[in-house]
Amino acid sequence: MNTTDRSVEALDSALRRRFSFVEMLPQANLLSPSAMFCRFLWKYEKVDWQNSEYQKQEKTILEFLGLWKNQS
Repeated sequence: MNTTDRSVEALDSALRRRFSFVEMLPQANLLSPSAMFCRFLWKYEKVDWQNSEYQKQEKTILEFLGLWKNQS
């Protein structure tokens, strides 16, 4: 160990004595594209589809997911 490692050793030991550590793995289902789009739809569920803010956000998320076709 170098001197930097030794200087935090006491703090590390103190924290480990006082707290319990629980490993928390990421929930991959919350990161899936379909879950992202569902959360987006729930956020705007009561908004008219012609609403400009809704349309802007919809375009952004569809572009991110690679689903937006340029409609010019």
